[in-house]
Amino acid sequence: MSAYDEESIIKQYQPLIRALIPYEQQNRLLEGVNKFSKRLPSSVRKIVKDEVVRLTSLTDAPADNSAFAKFPVMKFKHFGVQMRLDKVGAQILKNETSLYQDRYTVGVFESVMNSDFYQSQIKKEQFKKIVDAFNVESQSFTDIDFGDDIAIRPNFTLASAQFEKGRNCAISSFSYKGLALETKRPPNATT
Repeated sequence: MSAYDEESIIKQYQPLIRALIPYEQQNRLLEGVNKFSKRLPSSVRKIVKDEVVRLTSLTDAPADNSAFAKFPVMKFKHFGVQMRLDKVGAQILKNETSLYQDRYTVGVFESVMNSDFYQSQIKKEQFKKIVDAFNVESQSFTDIDFGDDIAIRPNFTLASAQFEKGRNCAISSFSYKGLALETKRPPNATT
C-alpha cells in the first residue's frame, strides 16, 4: 500500500483513531479495534492500529508554534521538554496531554505543531464567545432548520442618537427582521 493511501486512510478514520487512544493506554487496543471496526478490511485495521500505537508512543521533541502563533509566545518546560507556545498552544497542550493520560506523546506533539488544529481551536473559541453572548429565548419546533423562527436575547445594549437622545437601552430580543428594546418611557422613533 502506498504512503498516499495510508495518509488518506488515516485522515478518513481520524475519529476512530482518537477513540482508540484510551484503549491503547489501558493495554486493550486489540479489544477496542475489534469493538469499533468489525467490518473494516484487515489492511485498514492494521493501518489504524499502527497509527494509534505511533500516536501514543512517548517523545521528547521540543514544541514551538511561534511560526503561526498570534499571541505573545511563552517559554516553559513541560515534562522536562522545552516549549515555546502561545496561550492557545498551551491550552491545546493541556487538553491533548489529558487525552493521552498526562503523557507527552507523538500525538500531543503533532496536535500542538499542527497549524490546522490550531486554527480550528481558535474558531471553536470564537464560536463559543459568540454563543455565550446570546441566550436562546424562543423558537418554534416546526422543523429542524429554525432559520427565520429563532429569536435570541443578546447580553448587550444598544444606543442610537435618533432613539432617546443616544441613551443605552437593553435589547429584550431580536430576530432576522426586527428587534425589541426595553425602555422606561414610550419611545419616540419612526423606524
